[in-house]
Amino acid sequence: MIPRKKRSVIKRKKPEFDGVSVPGFENFHIRELNKSRKRCFPSEGKDKQGAITNPVKKKQKKVFDLETPSDLPVEVRNKIQELGGSELKLVIQKILFSSDLNPNNGRFSIPENQIREDFLTEGERVILDKRQGEKVCGMEVLVLDPRLEEFNLKLKKWNMDKIDVFNLTHKWNEILNENKDRLCLHDLVQLWSFRRSSNQLCFALVKV
Repeated sequence: MIPRKKRSVIKRKKPEFDGVSVPGFENFHIRELNKSRKRCFPSEGKDKQGAITNPVKKKQKKVFDLETPSDLPVEVRNKIQELGGSELKLVIQKILFSSDLNPNNGRFSIPENQIREDFLTEGERVILDKRQGEKVCGMEVLVLDPRLEEFNLKLKKWNMDKIDVFNLTHKWNEILNENKDRLCLHDLVQLWSFRRSSNQLCFALVKV
């Protein structure tokens, strides 16, 4: 019977640096891996005792006083005077909603129950009430945007279920495109009406 040979055990040589053996180096990569998983500094916003040092500030919503309107800025008033405008009236002070800024809608809404001063003549009311079938006719008006640039828009009146809503349409999207950094969601704006010497109805859109 031939005896089995004993398995030879290969002794791994301990790693050396500059000829010096380093005991325990076999687990060096494990220790380094564990170190890499540990944070070297306290967690962001806390000190070593766990107290919050830099609390994250929640973004606060804009709060406006809709009941007390701001005065018309001097530069806007001067521009209106240059155009020969008079009979200044604050039509509405409102917050811009997504419906006002949606290019698919293409309109700035003026709910009748939010109008502060009556700005229409009897003749204009007759024009706005006219319909061609289901089509709303409307009337042309001049609008000054927040940069005091002039745009020709149309004022229309839509009969909704509960209230009537006036809308500035036609080139409202052009005003939005030229005022992307001025007219943003939840901004507070005012719409003032005035009349030129020809009694033409005009508006000035002002960011508060």
